[in-house]
This record gives sequence, C-alpha cells and structure tokens, in this order.
Amino acid sequence: MCRFAPDDEAAQATGPPVRLELLDGPVEVTDVYSPSTLIIAGPSEVVDTVLSDCTEAGAEETLLIPVTAPFHSTALSGVVSGNRDTVASVTTSDPKRVVVSAIDGKPLESAADVRREIANNVASPMSWFSTLNVLLDLGTERLYECGRSQRLTNNARRELVGDYSVENFLDYAAAT
Repeated sequence: MCRFAPDDEAAQATGPPVRLELLDGPVEVTDVYSPSTLIIAGPSEVVDTVLSDCTEAGAEETLLIPVTAPFHSTALSGVVSGNRDTVASVTTSDPKRVVVSAIDGKPLESAADVRREIANNVASPMSWFSTLNVLLDLGTERLYECGRSQRLTNNARRELVGDYSVENFLDYAAAT
C-alpha cells in the first residue's frame, strides 16, 4: 500500500490516484482505497522497490500488506473459470437490497450478476473508494466495514466526503 497526501480537497473527492508514475515494472494497481492510496501487486522485489520509491517521493505511509495470494490481479486470472464452475453450483437469488460491484461500481441486479462478480472478483482490480462513493450517492447513511483491521474504516472516515457514519465490524465483535 502506498498513501500520499491528497493534492487538494477536489482531488481527494474526485481525482485519479496520484503518483502512478512510480509504478514501474511488472506491478499492477489492484485496489484504489482513495485518490491518494493505492494497493499494488507484483513480484515481491518489485513491490519492495515501488514502496521504497513511494517513501522517497514523500508518501505519508507505505505498508507491505501480508496476503496469501495476489488478489484482484491478473496473476489469478487462471482461477476464474474454476470460480465460475463453483459459483454456478451454488443456489443464488436476486439481491433483495442494493449490492454494488467492487469491480465496476454498477448495481448487481440479478443472481447472474452476483455469480459473475464473485467469480471474477479474485482476478479483477477494484476500487473500494469508488464503490463506497456509489453507495453514498445512492443514499447510504451508514457503512459497515468488515475487514481484518481498522485501516479501511479509518480511511473511509478520512477520505470520503458526505453525511454518513462508518462502523467497523471488529468493534461489534469485540463487544459481544
């Protein structure tokens, strides 16, 4: 992960991810946490170099995120057909609430849309930031983050513009 200070408030709300010129070599942007925060994947030595370059370029924070696989990158494109077969064997219904694709930000309106999203998600780049903005544009007033840490919750509180609240599932789990 590489996080830079946003250039200005407008760029923070709508601009593209910053400092893409630092991504040199066989590395991919796999998620956009905000216009100032990118998640990347690639060979470990290349990722280490990119993180070092980001630090030298003034990144507020860099972090090597421990993962078991390069999720949301083309390195996993070979598993998509197997995912499709597995997902096809599971009974799936049309969504009863709004579900937004983390891949393209569009509402998933049918069981087929949900199956496609699940099958393709592992090998497709995402934009967590854009997805949350779509939900806020649809009138969402409360967001629940279910990640392994407070990082995305804190990011939402810092980076998203609007009248909403964000809660972390870990807070509820610890209280019960």
